Amino acid sequence: MYAGESARALEPFAMAMRLDPHYLDILLHFMAQANFSLGKYEIAAQQLRDRIARNPQTDASRMLLASCYGHLGRAEDARAIWAELLKVNPDFSLTQRARVLPYKNPDDFQRIREGLTKAGLS
Repeated sequence: MYAGESARALEPFAMAMRLDPHYLDILLHFMAQANFSLGKYEIAAQQLRDRIARNPQTDASRMLLASCYGHLGRAEDARAIWAELLKVNPDFSLTQRARVLPYKNPDDFQRIREGLTKAGLS
């Protein structure tokens, strides 16, 4: 997924979830990231909502969900999720996140920024 091959990443993630019914919630985030990269924002948003339900302390999933909502034209929902993100992590930094996420192509992270910009968040 981080290498820019999101479509290829989906099946191994799905297989891991099928093989372990108690899979780690991070798999939902990774699946959502892959779907997000493929422009499947509705699917990604649902996976992120599921991940947040399982892990209410996640800031990363809220960041990506806010971007999904921006791409979907749901700016109010994006701002609400962003407010939750800042409650979970008041020190959250998009710049820091861009530095640590290992995207091979920086344009892949730019898509996250674009969704946030569409929602008026960056």
